[in-house]
Amino acid sequence: MDNAGTICNNLTVFLKPEDTLQEAIVSFSRARLDAIPVVSEENEVLGVMTKHNLYKALLNKLSMDTPLADLYTRPAICVGEEDPFEKVYMTIVRKRIGQVVVTKPEHKPVGMVTKLNLIDKLHNRSERMAGELASLLDALENGVLAINRRKIITVLNPAAEKMLGVESKNMLGREITTVLPEIKLSNILFTGTVKNCKTITGSPGVVAKYLPVFRHGIINGAIAVLHDMREDEQVAQEMES
Repeated sequence: MDNAGTICNNLTVFLKPEDTLQEAIVSFSRARLDAIPVVSEENEVLGVMTKHNLYKALLNKLSMDTPLADLYTRPAICVGEEDPFEKVYMTIVRKRIGQVVVTKPEHKPVGMVTKLNLIDKLHNRSERMAGELASLLDALENGVLAINRRKIITVLNPAAEKMLGVESKNMLGREITTVLPEIKLSNILFTGTVKNCKTITGSPGVVAKYLPVFRHGIINGAIAVLHDMREDEQVAQEMES
């Protein structure tokens, strides 16, 4: 399970209240982060020195020898290294901040989680979920065909290919009314209602259930679930014989 400790950038650079602006500039050039934890003599987190704090000090033409004591942001927003990814994500989103400090139980810093870390992890999750969904669709006996709100075919699994006598490589990315007009799926984009057991012209024995796809209360696409009734008849005949 992903947690703050597994997704954070490990820290090798820290600042202290008595450090100067000059030392902060050097530290930022080494760390390549947007914020660096400010720690006490006991290495406990006191706050963070952000690039915004740094730029503000430079714009105010403060001396390079000015200590950071009155310049850094406090308190730091922290999460525990065992806190789950979801908690870290919600902390950054709700606080509207660019990063959080990851700490051990004794409040000692171990790393930073930034928005880029979150984006990278969400991207990896999306790819994994897409792979799992593709495997599931390939294994389904029912045909599945999906379109987006622009009527473009986005999903056509192997079972649907077989039932309709088409190949996905020739269908995906094309408008359904052009290549598969017998599938009345685009109508669902306007009605937003479920349609059961609709026969398909040119595909005897195949019936379809049409379902709208909603996102934030707005129709965002539609799905056709296809079923070949001839397979049911064949199973029934085999059971009778």
